[in-house]
Amino acid sequence: MTKKLFFILLMLSCNPEQQELPENILTKEKMVPILTDIHIAEASIQENAVAGDSALHLAKDYYFHIYKLNSVSEDQFKASFEYYCTHMELMNEIYDEVFENLSKKEGEFHNQHKFKEDSSRIIKNPFINRN
Repeated sequence: MTKKLFFILLMLSCNPEQQELPENILTKEKMVPILTDIHIAEASIQENAVAGDSALHLAKDYYFHIYKLNSVSEDQFKASFEYYCTHMELMNEIYDEVFENLSKKEGEFHNQHKFKEDSSRIIKNPFINRN
C-alpha cells in the first residue's frame, strides 16, 4: 500500500500538466502569440533602421498595441515573462512554438514576395506576347 501511494505521488509530481500557474501569470498559449508579435515588431524596427529614442518610442507603441490586441496589461506580460524566465523548461516550450510561428510567417512572407517578383518579371518581360 505504501509503495502504491509513493508511486502515485511520484507520478503526480512529475507531471508538468499538474503544475498550476500563479495568479495573474499568462498561460503558455497566451504568451506564444504575444512573443511572436513582439519579435516581429522588433525585427521591423531593426529592418527599418530606426535607432535611438525613435526606436524606443516605436517599440513602446508596438508593445502597447500588442498588449491591447491580446487583452493583457504590460505589467501582466512582464510578470509572466519574469515567471517563465525562472522556469526555463516552460520558457523553452514557449519559444519552440514562437520559433515555429516565426518560421511559418517568414515562409508566408517569402512566398508572397516571390509571387510579386515573378509577377513583375512576367509583366515587364518584352518577350511575352500580350495580344
